[in-house]
Amino acid sequence: MAKIALLFIAAFCVVQLSLAARVSRESATETTTESLADQINNRLDELKKKAQTYFTKEKTDVAINTISENFKSATNTVGDGAKDFLSFIQGALQNMTDSQKKD
Repeated sequence: MAKIALLFIAAFCVVQLSLAARVSRESATETTTESLADQINNRLDELKKKAQTYFTKEKTDVAINTISENFKSATNTVGDGAKDFLSFIQGALQNMTDSQKKD
């Protein structure tokens, strides 16, 4: 009895998968593809215009200079921290070697 139920479930799943994977036989006409291409080109033109108004040379120069200054200050801070840490480690190792020499 359970085998029959499993068989019906398997058949149901196969039918549903085949119906879901069916390819539509309607082909697109050239007018719809051209209008779609025109729509895409129009959207791209709009994006280009907006990008040109927003990303002017002055604005990009200011942004790059700001990023550059922030990067320089961040690297200096990290470098100073690493320098302090390494000098601390060097001092600790020196103390360890000194104490081992005393023993």
